[in-house]
Amino acid sequence: MKKLLLILACFFTLQAANAQIVGLKLGVNTYDVSPQDVNIPQNGTDDFVLKLTDAGYGLHGGVFVRVPVGNLYVQGDVLLSSSSMSYTLDSANAQQIFADSKTFVNLNVPIVVGYTIFDLLRVNAGVVGSYTLNNQSDLFSSADYSSTWNNMTWGYTLGAGVDFRKFTVDASFQGAINKFGNEVTVSGNSYELDSRPTSFVISLGYRLIGD
Repeated sequence: MKKLLLILACFFTLQAANAQIVGLKLGVNTYDVSPQDVNIPQNGTDDFVLKLTDAGYGLHGGVFVRVPVGNLYVQGDVLLSSSSMSYTLDSANAQQIFADSKTFVNLNVPIVVGYTIFDLLRVNAGVVGSYTLNNQSDLFSSADYSSTWNNMTWGYTLGAGVDFRKFTVDASFQGAINKFGNEVTVSGNSYELDSRPTSFVISLGYRLIGD
């Protein structure tokens, strides 16, 4: 999967020389996650509760390549993206023991097919591959706590955008096809997570090549 994503990224980079529209893109993104509790039994004491509570805003930036075919177009992006999610570890009586956020740096490659309306409004749909380059967390780097995440995930994307002179504005809704995270490990015991978060992405682009 990782090799496939890197091949796609290289492919669109090489195609930029022949594409009619090539530009830079910068924007913000955030996950929409459903709060999820994981009960962690303790020997002779009340359970702990690990909670996925919220997702913060992240930034993304990179390049896009668009090939128009009449009113249709094919577009591929290569984006470096950051994101974060917040967790708490609580006792059974709701006293907070630990609070932390997990930060991700991803390589995202959305590939969409779109339709242009009145030479202004664009609508599109496609797939997006995401590979985790790095993740950091104080909680999950400790001796008693760890996590296993899918480094490679695939999703779908639905979006719309407008073009004005050299600028483009895009908004998209992205959903995960496979699980975002598999499990957390606490004191040697593993607990399953099943999170398929959706995300919202807003981007401002500038066309370096093409009108």
